[in-house]
Amino acid sequence: VLSNFIAAFRGGAADRASLGSRFSVKLEGNGILSMDVGYTSRVQCGAALAQVYPGTSFEVSVEELHQFARNIFSGEVRQKLLDVCVPGRIALQLLCLHASLAVHDGAGARAYAAQIANLFPLVEGCVQQQTPFSFPGLGEYLRAWKGVQLPAGGALDSGRVAELTWWPEPGLMRGKMPEESEVHYFPCVPLQDKACFPAGSDNLFTSCENCCDPAKGPTGDASCFGGEWTFARCCRTPGGSGRFY
Repeated sequence: VLSNFIAAFRGGAADRASLGSRFSVKLEGNGILSMDVGYTSRVQCGAALAQVYPGTSFEVSVEELHQFARNIFSGEVRQKLLDVCVPGRIALQLLCLHASLAVHDGAGARAYAAQIANLFPLVEGCVQQQTPFSFPGLGEYLRAWKGVQLPAGGALDSGRVAELTWWPEPGLMRGKMPEESEVHYFPCVPLQDKACFPAGSDNLFTSCENCCDPAKGPTGDASCFGGEWTFARCCRTPGGSGRFY
């Protein structure tokens, strides 16, 4: 998901125009669309689903998250926050917002913008140094949505879609280096070879996070690799050296 999120917002207008095919976007009916962004299943988006964390059936509750934050020293609470993964949910909501824009659905896009505006302040102060996600200029982008007036029916023309699109600094939309964040996923973002780690798999031996973990050794977890699936093929290393250290 992280690699797809970065790729989606790093390119220019031509790249944005191809997101529908990149993520195999499908119209499911009743204002709902689905897309394949590397999550465990196809993510469904639409105005009716904006209150739900993308990829789950759980409703967004900012009040509950504030309660968690006040009890952050509880091990159970910390685990709950990790399970929710607010930055990851924001990334999925941004993808849903722009999928809505791609089909000129102003109501759906505005609903996602409102939800992100509620969640982003919870992580804005720590997201850069403590997570692998980057949201450059997102606060300003969300503030611009507050005064948006939609046409009757909510359908947007191409000009309005372009105006309401998030255009972060391309150079900042990349995988973070170890010195930039405590959680950076440098060996995996972007993926060295997507064929090594199938999207949506819950098998540890097809998980880049597990197999390309420097803590497992200078060439990751040796039990993950064999035959054509080599460490050199599947894992990024400093300077392309072929080993972590």
